[in-house]
Amino acid sequence: MNTKTKKLGWIRSCQRRPDGSVYAFTVVASYFGRTGMRSVLKEDPDVSDIVMFWRRGRDGVRLRFQYRGESLAVLEPYNDSSDYWIGPEDERDSHDLSDLFSRFENRVPDD
Repeated sequence: MNTKTKKLGWIRSCQRRPDGSVYAFTVVASYFGRTGMRSVLKEDPDVSDIVMFWRRGRDGVRLRFQYRGESLAVLEPYNDSSDYWIGPEDERDSHDLSDLFSRFENRVPDD
């Protein structure tokens, strides 16, 4: 993790492939919440079809959305976590999420 990421505090981790591209990342849930997460996603022109779930399912999915034609999800691991994991629903086919990661990395969460 780079120094800038550590200073921000709301980016918990970033999973990268060997080529350096971003596969998935984790943010601190309390900084964004589901509605804040949806707001950040709506600002990205590559994001569409955002669906927010108010009740927790067994799979921990809080939001689903399309990013450049790929299905991504915002998961709350173990349905009882302080983090949201953002990544592909199908691990076999994943775009580089570096631009989406940067959007969250550079975002100042709402107070």
